[in-house]
Amino acid sequence: MTVPTLVVGVGMGGIRVVQTLAEFVKDKGEVGDYRFIAIDSSKKDLQDRIKSGYNIIPVGITEEGFDVEDMISKCQYLYEGAGGKGVGALRDRVYGRFLLDLNMSKVGEAVDASLKDLKEKWKKERGEKEAQIMIWLVHTLGGGTGSGTFPSLVVNVHKLAKEILEDKDIKPYIFCVGVLPSATNIKDITHANFDKRYLANSYSALRELELLANAKNITLTQFNPYGSNPEIEIMERPFNRYFLFGIDEDMVRRLKDEEAEAVDEYLTSSNKIIANMMYALPNYPEGLENLWRDVKSPFIAFGESELLVPIEEIKRVAKENDRLGKTVEEEIKKKLKGELDLVVNSSIGELNEGFLEDKCKAILNNHKLRGLSYFIGKSQNEFNKKATKAQTDFEDGVGDVWDELEREEWAKDKIETSEGLSIGDKYEKIVDMLEDRIRDIEKTISSWISEKLHPILRRMLNNEKGKHNKTLNELSEKKDILDKLKLLKSHIDSNLCKSLRVEIGHEEDGVSEVTTHIRKLEVELEKQYKKLSEEGGDRVVKLGIPEEKANDLTMIEKGINVANVESVPDFIKTFNIKDDAVEKLIKNRVEQADDISIRVGIVAKEKEEKEAPSKELFILCHKDNEATLGKHEKAFTGWEKERIITETFDRGKYVFVDFRLGLHLEDIKEYKYRNEEYEDGTLAKTTGLKEDIGRIFAYPEWFMDDENVKGVFKKIIQ
Repeated sequence: MTVPTLVVGVGMGGIRVVQTLAEFVKDKGEVGDYRFIAIDSSKKDLQDRIKSGYNIIPVGITEEGFDVEDMISKCQYLYEGAGGKGVGALRDRVYGRFLLDLNMSKVGEAVDASLKDLKEKWKKERGEKEAQIMIWLVHTLGGGTGSGTFPSLVVNVHKLAKEILEDKDIKPYIFCVGVLPSATNIKDITHANFDKRYLANSYSALRELELLANAKNITLTQFNPYGSNPEIEIMERPFNRYFLFGIDEDMVRRLKDEEAEAVDEYLTSSNKIIANMMYALPNYPEGLENLWRDVKSPFIAFGESELLVPIEEIKRVAKENDRLGKTVEEEIKKKLKGELDLVVNSSIGELNEGFLEDKCKAILNNHKLRGLSYFIGKSQNEFNKKATKAQTDFEDGVGDVWDELEREEWAKDKIETSEGLSIGDKYEKIVDMLEDRIRDIEKTISSWISEKLHPILRRMLNNEKGKHNKTLNELSEKKDILDKLKLLKSHIDSNLCKSLRVEIGHEEDGVSEVTTHIRKLEVELEKQYKKLSEEGGDRVVKLGIPEEKANDLTMIEKGINVANVESVPDFIKTFNIKDDAVEKLIKNRVEQADDISIRVGIVAKEKEEKEAPSKELFILCHKDNEATLGKHEKAFTGWEKERIITETFDRGKYVFVDFRLGLHLEDIKEYKYRNEEYEDGTLAKTTGLKEDIGRIFAYPEWFMDDENVKGVFKKIIQ
C-alpha cells in the first residue's frame, strides 16, 4: 500500500463498489490502509449491502427526522410540486441533492473523522515521506441519489480535504468514478427495455460534470435545514481525475427477466473491474503527483481484463486426488479381493463390528477413498450372499426337522395343530417340542422303573435323546450364525465406517451412504478437472491445463506434484506450457482490456475524426509473477504500460487495466447522442418527461439560460 485511501460510495451503485473493494483489500491484508463510507438514501439497502468488519461507515441520507414538506417548501432549488418520496430519491436527481443537504452534517462528520484518522495513520507510519492521501468518490450517473448528490458531495469533500490535510502539508488527491448507464443500441434508445430516465439523468449529470471540470466562479447553493443557506464559490476543479465506466442496462433488464442470478454476476463482475482499477492507482510506483501529469483533460475511460492461473484450484484438485486415491484398476482390485477373502472366510466368532471397522481403516490408509468404496461395496455383496446362505441353511434345517417330526407319533398331533407358522415360530416350536421330549426321555430313564427297562430300549431312548440334542445344537448353530450375520449385515448397511467420519468427511454411515458420498466427490472432482482446462471468456480467461493431466495432480505421490507451485512461473514450468501459448493469452487479455465495447457507451472518437485519446495499460501482479511479463514484451507492442507490483496481490492472477486518457465529454457517444436529442426535443418524448424535461438537472442554478430549466425551476428564478 503506497497511499492511505478514503473511498466514498454514494447511491446503490456506489455502495456496491465500496463493499467489493473493501472485500478485495481485506483479502490482501490491506484493509487497515483504507477507510470506507457508504452513503445511500435507503437504510435497507445499506443494511443489505454493507457488511461489518471492513472499516465501512454507513450513512443514511433519508427523510427520517425531518418535517419534509416544510423543508421542501423552504428549499430554494427544488421544482414546484416536489413532494416527499418516503424512501430514496426514485431517480429524481434534484431530490437526491436535497436529501444530501438535509443530512450533510452526518456526511461531513464521517468524512472528517475518516480523513483525520488517515492523517494520523500517515504521520505514525510514513514519517517524513512526502505525504499523500487518496480520496475516491464512486457513484452512478443514471439514478437519483448517486448522480444528484455527486456535485455537492465532491465540492464539500474537496473543501474538507483542503482544511484537514493541506494545512498539515498532506496532499489530497480526489479521484472519482462514474458508472454510466447505456443502451445496447447507443444511438437509438427508442426500443431500450429499461427506464429511459436513466439515460436522461446521465446526460444532465455529464453536463453538470462538464461545468465542474472547467470550474470558473461557479456558485453552489446549499440548503441548510437548521439555518441560513450557505453558498460555496467553486474557483477550481474539485477533483483531480474522473473515470467513466459503462453498464449495459439493456443486458441487466433482459437478465432480470430471464435469470436474476445472472444480473448479480454481471454487476459483480463490473464492480470487480472498478475495484481493480481503484486498487491499481494508489500503488502507482512514481507517486500520484506524477500520474498523467501532462494530460490536461480529467476524463478517463477504462476497461479491464484478467488472466488467471489456477494455482489454488490445482492444489485443491491435487489434495482431492490424494484423498480419493487412484482409480481402482485390476491390480488394486486383486489386492482388495484378497483382503476381502480374509474377512469373509474368517470364523464367525472373529467377526464383529470392531473387526470390520479396523479393516476399513486399514483399507482407507492404504488405498484411499476409492479403494475403500470398492472394498465396502464388495464386502456388502459378499456378506449379503453369506447372510442369504445362512438364512437358507436355517430355513432348510427347520423345514427338514419339521417334516421329520411330522412323522413321529409323539409329535404328529402338535405339528398338525401348528400349521401356518413362520420359520421363526416353527424353530421356537421345534425347540420346545424337542426339549420337552428330551425331558420326558430323561425322566423315563431316571425313573425307578428304568432298572426294569430292557437294555435295547434304554439304548434306543439314549440314541433318541442324543439325536434330539444334536438337532437342537445344529439348529442353534445355524440360528447363531444367521443372527450374527444379520447383525453384521445391518452394521454394514447402516453403520459401517462410523469410526471414519472425519477421514471420509461425511455425516451418514453405511455402505450406501459412504459410497454415494464418495461417488459425489468423484463427480465433483471430474467437474473440477474440466474447470482447470476451461479458458473462460469476457473479462476473465484462465491459463489452464489439459484435462487429462488433472488426474495426475498430487501433493504427496508420484505424478504431477504441485506442492511447490506458488507462482505463475512455477505453474508454467511444472506443466511445461509453451511460451507462445502464454504470450497468446497475454495478448488476448490486452486486446480485451482495450475493447471499447466492454464500456458500452463510453466510446472514443472514431478513427476518421481528428486526434484519438492516448492510452496506457496498467498491469497488476505479484512480484513473483513479474518475470513472466518480461518474456512477452511483444504482447504489449504499441502500449504505454506500467507495472503495478505488490507482494499482496494474488499470485495466480494478472490484471490488465486499460486507460483512455485525455477524453472530452463530446468524445463520448452517449453524451453526443443524448445532447442532440435534448436539443431537438426527442429526449423529452422518449423519456416521457415532455415539458418537465428540465427536472433532470439537479443544479438548475448552473443552467439558467436553458428554457427547459427555467420552465420547471421557477422558485430559483424568483
